[in-house]
Amino acid sequence: MSLSDSNWQKMITAIENLTSDSVDCKNQTEFFNLFPNDSNNFYKYFLNNPNIERRKQFTFSEKVVERYFQLSCIDDSLFFSRTIKLFIQLDEWNSHAMFQYHLYHKINENFLIFIKTLKRFDIKSQATFWNYYFDNQHPDDVFSEKFEHLKKTDPDIYKIIFNEFNKNLEKYSH
Repeated sequence: MSLSDSNWQKMITAIENLTSDSVDCKNQTEFFNLFPNDSNNFYKYFLNNPNIERRKQFTFSEKVVERYFQLSCIDDSLFFSRTIKLFIQLDEWNSHAMFQYHLYHKINENFLIFIKTLKRFDIKSQATFWNYYFDNQHPDDVFSEKFEHLKKTDPDIYKIIFNEFNKNLEKYSH
C-alpha cells in the first residue's frame, strides 16, 4: 500500500472508527488491512508524512502502533506473520523503539502461536527478528523464562534466540 491521499484518508478514517468502537471486528479488520505492511510505507505513513506536522509525527505513530497491538479480532497467526515481516524490515531502518514495548507483551500473551508462526520463516529472518527483539539498552530485561523452556522443546529456535540475545548483551555491555 502506498501513501496516496485516498489511502491516507482511509487510514485516518479507520483510526477514528477504531478509536470510537475498538471492539468492532469490521473496523479492526479494515485498520489491520490499511496498516503499512512494509518498512517503506511504515516510514512514509508515520515517520516522514507530509500530512502530519513533524513535531506531532512520533506521538501520532505511537498512538497508531498502540492501536495496532490492541487488535483482538485478527487471527493471532495472521497478525504475527504480518508483524514479523514488518519488524524484520524495520530492523534495517533501526527505527523501531515504539514497537518493542508492545511486541514484548503481545508475544508473552500468545507465546506458542508466535513461536509456531516464526518457525515458518527462514533461519536468517528468525535471527534478524530476534536481533530486533533484543536490540535495546537492557536485553537481559526481556529474556523470558519462556525462552529457557525452548531449550528442551525446540533447541534450534532456542539457539537462534540465545545467539541474538548474546550479541545484543555484548553490544550494550560496553
